[in-house]
Amino acid sequence: MADIDAGDIQAWAELSNWLLGNETGRQISSALLHSNGQQTLISFQATTLDWQATVDLNDRIEQILTDVEQDIPDEGTLRVSGRSLINAQTTSDVAKSSIQSTALVAGVILVMLVSIHSFRQRSLNQGLARGFVSWIPLMMVVCWVYGIMGFTGYNINPQTVTIGALSLGLGVDYAVHFTTRLEEEVAHNPHGNQQQWVEQASATTGRAMFGAALTTAGGFAVLNLSALLPLRLFGQAFVVAISLALLSSLILIPAFYSSFLRRDSRKYLEEE
Repeated sequence: MADIDAGDIQAWAELSNWLLGNETGRQISSALLHSNGQQTLISFQATTLDWQATVDLNDRIEQILTDVEQDIPDEGTLRVSGRSLINAQTTSDVAKSSIQSTALVAGVILVMLVSIHSFRQRSLNQGLARGFVSWIPLMMVVCWVYGIMGFTGYNINPQTVTIGALSLGLGVDYAVHFTTRLEEEVAHNPHGNQQQWVEQASATTGRAMFGAALTTAGGFAVLNLSALLPLRLFGQAFVVAISLALLSSLILIPAFYSSFLRRDSRKYLEEE
């Protein structure tokens, strides 16, 4: 190549024949040059912080390549690819899907909670208020789960992408069971106070919820024995989500629901 003159067409033709046709030359060029000689690969490594930095780097390179193709429109096309780039783009799509799925599930659950409480109270206003208050602890659980994952360095992957939606699905059962039990305790003992209502609800429905959460967490904890790291991470994240969903129902909902319980107590006392 050192002896090739840029203007010597014959020399370039001989080099092309040697790289594409000669066995020794093909061993050298096969990793970078297509057999038809019309496609070539330029490989490089770039240090990036995370998958988002890789995606941003790709966007900048794509813009530069677009500008180059406009300057030399008849000299072929330039494209960016690579395993790291594909992984980064996949992770980016997974993260976006996680946000979309969690938001969709949160909206559906809010509608269902409002519908349930509206039917029980025979009032749309009360249904909206009680449904929204019951929905807040569930969203707090999602924030806690993703916050813990980020703090401990867990990455979102195809396995853990659904953890937010699953946290909402688990928590809504506990929320409906516990709020219904609290309202029943008020109806049974309207002369009592919030401490008595919460104690009775925790001793009955709360105990059943604890048993259900324990068995579910134990079942998913088996994933920690898997040889696949993503499944182990999913099992760990799911156990944390179940625990937080239970705690939010037993601790946060009684505090948020106190005004409704007092209102129900006054209503029952007036009816007496």
